[in-house]
Order: sequence, then C-alpha cells, then structure tokens
Amino acid sequence: MNKGFTLIELLVVIAIVGIILGISTLYFPKMISKIHVNETADRIVTMLETAMQNSITKGYENAPSSPKYKLYGLSLDNSSLPLVIRSCTFEGDSPDNLTAKDCEEFTPPSDLKISFEGNELVFSKRGLTTKNSTITLENNFGYKKEVSIAGAKINVK
Repeated sequence: MNKGFTLIELLVVIAIVGIILGISTLYFPKMISKIHVNETADRIVTMLETAMQNSITKGYENAPSSPKYKLYGLSLDNSSLPLVIRSCTFEGDSPDNLTAKDCEEFTPPSDLKISFEGNELVFSKRGLTTKNSTITLENNFGYKKEVSIAGAKINVK
C-alpha cells in the first residue's frame, strides 16, 4: 500500500485553493473600504463626544474677561484634498465670531467621500449644537454611514 498523494489529487487541491483565493481577492478591496468607513465614523463620533464633553467641563460663555467665549467643536476643511477634520477650541468675544485654536488634525482615508453642510460644528457650554448637522461618509462601492448631530444627540446610521 502506497502512502502519499497522487499528482491528480495535488492538482485538484491546488486548483481549489486557487479558486478560493481568486474569489476572495475580488472582495478584499470592498471589505477594506467598508472598514475605512466604519473606522472613520467611529473616529468622528469620538471627536464629537470629546468636543461636547470639553465644552461642558472646560468651556465658558459670557466671561467677564476676553475671550468671553471658549467652546469646543469640529472644523472640516473641504477646501483642499485630502479633507482634514480638526478638533478645536473655539474662542472669541461673541458666539457668532469664534476662531479655531489648538486644533488636533485627523485625515480620513482618501478612498472616502465625505460631505458636510458648513465647515464648523461648535458645542455650547450645555453640550448642545447651534444647528442640526449630518456628516455623510461613503466609499467607492456605495457603502454609506451618516453621523447626525442634533442638540446633544449623536447618531450613526
């Protein structure tokens, strides 16, 4: 009795492995791009939650000295590629005229399309936003996530 594999058995196994690898490489870019969307959405939510918490604990409004307002939020720079999302301190003498300072930058993966109305999202001392906003993330394969901010609620769909 011979112990071992015949040439035909080895060729069949190699063919099956080749087919499985060929199919998996077709789905690999799609899977990686989907991971980019999910990780970026998680990062944006974390940045928003941190900005909200900082506004509540460290921020102030109507202070007797300058700057009268110190709040926290995000700034999205759509003017250049790649898009840059900044977590910033916003300071100024009126709530309508705040300047971003001390920003930490995050550059999302380049295979994502990110849309956002406006370019800043600032939280008040009570942790509320002045306007409802949605940040939409979409990959090249049509997978989409929306991070919506309404008042003090942050939702991901």
